[in-house]
Amino acid sequence: MKEKVIIEDANSSEISSDNIEPFLPTKELQNLEVDESVYSLLEYIEVDWPSQTIATKDNAAFLATNPSKGKKPCLVRLDFSQTNNYKNVDKFIYDRVEIDENINRMRIRGNQIIAISENKFLTYDLDGIEKYSFIDKFSYGLAHNEKYIATGKQNGEILVFDSNMCKKSYQIHEKKVESICIDNEKIYSGGCDFFVKAYDMKSETEIFSIPNKNDVNAVDLKNNMLVFGDDAGQICVIDVRKTNSKLEEILWHKTPISMIKWKTDCEFYTLSDEQLCIWDTEFEEDWEYHKWLKFVHSGHKYFKDVDFIDDIILTTSIDGVCLFSLNIEADSQY
Repeated sequence: MKEKVIIEDANSSEISSDNIEPFLPTKELQNLEVDESVYSLLEYIEVDWPSQTIATKDNAAFLATNPSKGKKPCLVRLDFSQTNNYKNVDKFIYDRVEIDENINRMRIRGNQIIAISENKFLTYDLDGIEKYSFIDKFSYGLAHNEKYIATGKQNGEILVFDSNMCKKSYQIHEKKVESICIDNEKIYSGGCDFFVKAYDMKSETEIFSIPNKNDVNAVDLKNNMLVFGDDAGQICVIDVRKTNSKLEEILWHKTPISMIKWKTDCEFYTLSDEQLCIWDTEFEEDWEYHKWLKFVHSGHKYFKDVDFIDDIILTTSIDGVCLFSLNIEADSQY
């Protein structure tokens, strides 16, 4: 990021967790206890303004701050390459560049940043220099693969860009498209019309349409397993080859699901206002909670997004950024 850049070494006060006030989940979750011994890394980084999104590349994390009225939003890069393999996180480098839009969602695609605001789809290089923009009314849905970038619009359309930025629009939902994932030529999406949908771009036909009782805020797919979460905090898992029944309905979160992301073939993450949960589909033994529940992380308010640098988990919330990794064994539950 080379224009309007501020580069500074973070001091220890910026990553201290001494003054972090725990935010406990509501209702049945008050009996959960925090065991800090399960963390091999646990650091908090404050930023000037909250970011609704986070994306990683190599040893860097990218944020997009949403300041109060009258302040300029920024793309922020947190560079951890000088932290001695995260043993000295206070040595990270912080730099930023001012941009014109408050970003709703951002992802890294190769050596470019792709992003959507309420009014634009944008691309930037990794230095934060804007390379392309397209004006329209967007929501939060944003996904990509090697061939396509799919964006969700406020009117229920999904606007797809190819590598040459040629556009094609598909009217898939009736209201805002909140989340999208792409598998080859197929789009999976959730919207404010209370539906989860799958659409084949090649044949331009709907594959399935699953009704839900609330807005569907998050979807992600791995190995034919589609996980989606809604405004009531419910998580559902289906096999996209057998959509007549759900594999699992998980009633754990007590607030709206904001993000779902697969990390491995068997492990996925769910975020809500009060916590981040890790689920492992290889767990088969029942216990007092859901059999797939592996780990619960809290301590921030309004978790919005998650990404990974190897085994390090990075989340963004209203309080800033949290980095953590776990000591627990792959087959253990906490």
